[in-house]
Amino acid sequence: MLRREGRQIAVMVARQGGKNEASARLELWALNVYRLVGGNCVKCAPTFKPQIVNSMLRLRGLLERCGL
Repeated sequence: MLRREGRQIAVMVARQGGKNEASARLELWALNVYRLVGGNCVKCAPTFKPQIVNSMLRLRGLLERCGL
């Protein structure tokens, strides 16, 4: 991401392995690093409710705890 090569990141984690928290922390890092220059973030999941909604809530919670 730092070299802006447009590469993809894929991570496989077992059930209940903390993948939502890890994903939110990676998104938080990317948003923080590129907050001044902008960009896009795409999140994919099998369903909007509940997976994407829960993911957005988790990221929002991290952003609030970090004061962003």
